[in-house]
Amino acid sequence: MTSTLISYHTPDGKGGYLRPRNQRHVQQRTATVAQFADHPDEWEEWVEWMKALPFYLDLGGLRVDHPS
Repeated sequence: MTSTLISYHTPDGKGGYLRPRNQRHVQQRTATVAQFADHPDEWEEWVEWMKALPFYLDLGGLRVDHPS
């Protein structure tokens, strides 16, 4: 969710976003936001927390990332 959500809202410098606004990505974002329906005051805090997380972990011989 982290990289997906942040990429969805991060401009790509070309007039779009790092994560294209196609039907699948819009549905994913909508599902994520729906989870905060009962906690709207927490949304911005969670977004900032997610921005601070790494997109991947590089442990030398092992690299772990979140699949799209």
